[in-house]
Amino acid sequence: MDAAQAQEEMSHALKFFSFVHERAGVVKLVAIDQPKGQWPTVLAAFKAAQAHERPHHQRINTLMDKAIAGQGPRTATSCSGSSRTGRGGATLDPIVTRLEAIGDHTGALYYLDHELGKRGA
Repeated sequence: MDAAQAQEEMSHALKFFSFVHERAGVVKLVAIDQPKGQWPTVLAAFKAAQAHERPHHQRINTLMDKAIAGQGPRTATSCSGSSRTGRGGATLDPIVTRLEAIGDHTGALYYLDHELGKRGA
């Protein structure tokens, strides 16, 4: 995850935190396991990230559905931008597809790395 993506994820978390706090809710932060630090290939690393993101993305969608059903559009608007904007796990899908096509072609990996590096610029 690059710095821009990390900042965006932090922004989403703070939106949820603020939303719950403003409604006198309690947010409990718990420790998470440290992620694995090494993978045999770039593709394996991205597939691991994709597998990690999917259930979280689905939980956010479920929260949005409940917000819309229980609180109406105002609640949904407050939570928007966290999941249904095409980010999260869905962002990794085209990268994984490209990595599968690239295979072991080193030049193509460097090119993809360069291209992805421009996202935060």
